Amino acid sequence: MIRGFRNVAFVIGFVGIVSQVGQTAWAQLNPFGFTRQGVVGGVSVDAEGVVQSASQIDRSGALTRLREVVRQTPGEMNQPAELRMVSLAGIQQELKKAVENGVEISEDIRYLAGLQRVDHVFVYPEQNDIVIAGPAEGWIVREDASVVGVVSGRPVLQLEDLLVALRCVPGARQQAITVSIEPTPEGQQAVNRLLSQLVTGPGFSPNRVEPAIRKAFGPQLVKLTTVPPDSRMAQTLVAADYQMKRLAMNLESSPIGGLPSYMEMIRDVGSYGGTQPRWWIASKYDAILHSEDQLAWQLTGSGIQAMTEEQFVSSAGIRSAADRQNKQAQKWADLFTTKYDELSQHISAFGELRNVMDLNVVATII
Repeated sequence: MIRGFRNVAFVIGFVGIVSQVGQTAWAQLNPFGFTRQGVVGGVSVDAEGVVQSASQIDRSGALTRLREVVRQTPGEMNQPAELRMVSLAGIQQELKKAVENGVEISEDIRYLAGLQRVDHVFVYPEQNDIVIAGPAEGWIVREDASVVGVVSGRPVLQLEDLLVALRCVPGARQQAITVSIEPTPEGQQAVNRLLSQLVTGPGFSPNRVEPAIRKAFGPQLVKLTTVPPDSRMAQTLVAADYQMKRLAMNLESSPIGGLPSYMEMIRDVGSYGGTQPRWWIASKYDAILHSEDQLAWQLTGSGIQAMTEEQFVSSAGIRSAADRQNKQAQKWADLFTTKYDELSQHISAFGELRNVMDLNVVATII
């Protein structure tokens, strides 16, 4: 068992089937805009269930040798690197200088030297330093205002998210990091009535029913736990929730091939009356390796898995787990997981979400 991972949970919840969160919703992202509560958005996949069972000691010694050999950040940050090293002690020194001199921090500090992911953590007690490392490349600001890698197009990791992740570790031990966009009971009732009247099959057009569903749902509530609601990380969680719903419900066309919307998938097979699908994204790593002395760590696997369940909606608009599985909803979740890396190159919210999941796991290791 790895000490320190117990009770650390990460859930990104997706409630309902259409979200009305738009530009005005960001005004609600303030310290008083959310109700703190227990786990929302479906099943909680915590680190006790995933990390403890997946963690292994690297018996080959490869992680220890890598830690000893690769210690310096490459000088040319515009050049892609399979493993770029970023010293947290070095970052701390640069932040101290910036504060003392009253200047902004440099871009290479703000964007963590162009890291695309963090998949290694190395500890150097003799230098009083911790080094995070992973694939990296130069960065640009895309037209959608996302800071992404020049080659891959995926979002780079950002210092602000690392700082928030470090600060959230004590809170995450007590309460899972969760986000959910929830319709009101009145909205649930209205949508349930509408869905019960829909007839799918030849000629069914998701685009035609979308305005009616949107109107039936009405305003929805954004709820967040543990993460500061005025942080960039909070915005990332909500953005990923919003984008996933839009893709599932055909409110936005997929930017990549091979990922039809859920509404398109049920066009010829119909839907389950009285129930609504629910999707969420959970962290999922193949394993977290560490050396015998626990001074070298490695995260393996994609880090992401989309999950779903079918929920029954009562006449009062109250949700409960249905006793049957929606095969089409599960198929869409599986496709979304398979296509996640490719999607992240086009929709930055998904790449940002995986970044903050990596950083929260790394923060817990630290």
